[in-house]
Amino acid sequence: MNQWDRFEIMLNTVVDDTFAETFLFQPMSEGTIAGEEPDQERPQQEIKAIFTSKADLADIKDMHGIGKAAKFGSKISTGTAILSVDQTQFTELPRQGDRFKRLERRDEPVFRAITITQDGARLVIAL
Repeated sequence: MNQWDRFEIMLNTVVDDTFAETFLFQPMSEGTIAGEEPDQERPQQEIKAIFTSKADLADIKDMHGIGKAAKFGSKISTGTAILSVDQTQFTELPRQGDRFKRLERRDEPVFRAITITQDGARLVIAL
């Protein structure tokens, strides 16, 4: 492991310890209607992730679901946030359609993974 890799690990640890919150990773089955069935092959697990909401992202890019669409209420949210998570936390990597329940918030909202990309040692999950 080179010096940069060690620095990245150290920096990610400090950032996660400061900003991350607890989510329940809920793997969903492929091939079901909109992934509505839990995946019995992949275990649910708690992870620590940094959550960035659409309000935080508004200055970065135009987000859908603003205006009248923002008034729609649901415990399932899509297209509203990004999770940044150290991929070593997962026993099984997430897939598109998997769910993430935000455990440290009132009503424990649930988000569905829309896209998942790798950025160094981290996964960036668009919700």
